[in-house]
Amino acid sequence: MELWFVMAVLSAITIGLFSYVSKVAAMKGYDSALFTLYGNVAAAFFALIAVLYVSGFSEWVPMMLYLALIGGVLHTVGQVIRMDALRYIDATIYFPLYKVAGPVIMLVIAMLFFAERFTSIEWLGIVLSLFVPLLLISHSEKHRQNNLVKGLWFVLFSAFFTAVAGSMNKVVADNGLNAYLFIFITVLFGITYCALQYWYNHRKENVIAQSKAHTSTPMLGLAVLSGLFQYLGFITYILSLEYGASLGIAYTINSLYILIPIVLAIIFFNEHWNTRKIFAIIVSILALGFLR
Repeated sequence: MELWFVMAVLSAITIGLFSYVSKVAAMKGYDSALFTLYGNVAAAFFALIAVLYVSGFSEWVPMMLYLALIGGVLHTVGQVIRMDALRYIDATIYFPLYKVAGPVIMLVIAMLFFAERFTSIEWLGIVLSLFVPLLLISHSEKHRQNNLVKGLWFVLFSAFFTAVAGSMNKVVADNGLNAYLFIFITVLFGITYCALQYWYNHRKENVIAQSKAHTSTPMLGLAVLSGLFQYLGFITYILSLEYGASLGIAYTINSLYILIPIVLAIIFFNEHWNTRKIFAIIVSILALGFLR
């Protein structure tokens, strides 16, 4: 088994756990921007430890700063939108749809900007994956969701922002930049964005008082878990690219993470489950097989 494949699978697992933590935070009603801010602070802590242990700061180059700015801000925007989406629709709808939208967007980016090409079988997978939303969305589902249409728009936006952010990792890998240092800088930009977003949301109030009122020990503990899984997902994903995976394949394997939050949400949150959704997930996995 090739090392890039191992890293890609590990990335899928850790991002799946990170996504489930986001679902838990959303269900507990935590402020999206504040929780994401705490999670990014925790991720920055883990990233800093890795930088100091592996390489230090000697490999910093200006190009890394620009890539981290784009990747950090867009990824954090996608995180905040994901939490908002999970307030309106079930995880069993959000994550399969996100799985379809994200890889398709990333495949377009890979072809347009990185000259990657795909076989006829992989194109069959793309077409097949487009049928998954038809299996997941029905008139009966609309009544189960808080706001289906709004949730679907959030799915599309979060998929777009995170796909563009993910493509920055390919640039890092192709140029031989220090992945550990890049992630640390990226998360710092994410922290800055979250802080500004939280300030904007509460600008007419006492921001410090609001943050204290919305903070609790369970929230901080969950945010630390979120930061840990987020960092591990970041570094294993970039390492898979450094070890030889193409952007399209790495992102496609990574998108398998949806199975983890879906199953956990059904077990712990008793979310709606039926044979239609089982079939939709099977079709999405078949689509991934063709794309692989």
